Amino acid sequence: MGGGGIFARALVGAFFGKLAAALFVVVCALLGFGPNEWAKFIVTGLPPWVTPERAQTVFITLAAITFVVLSWPLWACLANLFTQWIRPRKEPYLNAGEIEILHLILWIERHSAWWRWKIAQGVIGPNKWANYNAAAGELYDQAKTGELTISARQKNKIERENVSKDFWQLAILEVKRDRLFWRVIVQPCNDLAAELGYVELRAKWEEAHKLWPDNDRELDRLIKNLLKQANTT
Repeated sequence: MGGGGIFARALVGAFFGKLAAALFVVVCALLGFGPNEWAKFIVTGLPPWVTPERAQTVFITLAAITFVVLSWPLWACLANLFTQWIRPRKEPYLNAGEIEILHLILWIERHSAWWRWKIAQGVIGPNKWANYNAAAGELYDQAKTGELTISARQKNKIERENVSKDFWQLAILEVKRDRLFWRVIVQPCNDLAAELGYVELRAKWEEAHKLWPDNDRELDRLIKNLLKQANTT
């Protein structure tokens, strides 16, 4: 092993050795034994104003600072996880400006004004399979008119391509559940669509967000009016 490697190992070992010693001092201080004698030993020969009590305080302070600095990445990670848990992610995960079709449906469920409007109408209920397929039908309608660009990959190819709006005359989108997981598939209506076998469906996020925005004043107004009518009857 080279001299640099030996030096690095010695440096790391010395650092973690000091860290372990400092943490041990903190534990002893909290338990009420040890540091007084060590502090007296360390201040021997130092100016009178360096008392054992001050030395003990410095010990504990330095150990606490060292512990906080080294453990900060862990606490930051835990804080980030906690934030995601109490506040669901609003911005979806994108790949080159595209969002997976299933993730788009889940985003529409959690954030879109369209979903709230369908709940108010009674179209959306407790049946998740029916709800997700209602959203898939909405995506299909927009793709068929060319308002929503959907890209995919043919089963036997690597390259992705934009699916022509004419293709949606031959196939539909369907949401299925395999045990614990949901997935969106292309359900062909004839042999030509089945032969293409599109998989890994994604949509242009910019287009999707315009079609299903978080807030829509017109839909929000309709929802309020519908709720008022329901309360007066």
